[in-house]
Amino acid sequence: MERRIGAVYFLFLLIIWLYHTEDGRSGTFVIGNDRFPASLLDLPCIVESYKTYDDNVLIKTADVGQIIMVREEGDPVPEGIEYRHGLTPPMRDARKRRFRREPDLNVLETHPELVQRVEKDLLNILAGGTAEDILSFYYYYEDCGGTALDLLAAAWGTM
Repeated sequence: MERRIGAVYFLFLLIIWLYHTEDGRSGTFVIGNDRFPASLLDLPCIVESYKTYDDNVLIKTADVGQIIMVREEGDPVPEGIEYRHGLTPPMRDARKRRFRREPDLNVLETHPELVQRVEKDLLNILAGGTAEDILSFYYYYEDCGGTALDLLAAAWGTM
């Protein structure tokens, strides 16, 4: 890169190196005379990168699945091989939010009377009525050892 100041030209020569250790995931990033520790991390999902020449048409150029995280000498080493937050703020904890745990279907097998009460209430609601004992239903489930949130999580896998 060439930079002009007055009538004098300065030529900046920038040399970048990446040395890695035997594990292939950590190493040293060298830029000029400065050395920084670096780590190769997997992203939680694939990021598509696009390029445009006329601000109108986008051309897909790559799928990015890994990043090299360069840090200062005293900064902590990231744990694991996956960077859990992605590249942008909306991707914070993306894998945790996207891939939720499976619903626990053992609730249906261990408490058949609970299933019968839910079926009865649902049939009442579909017939235009209301659930008769919705609060007593939750209290009953809590007496069986669970909470209402556990029941919802088991039914819909959302919590």
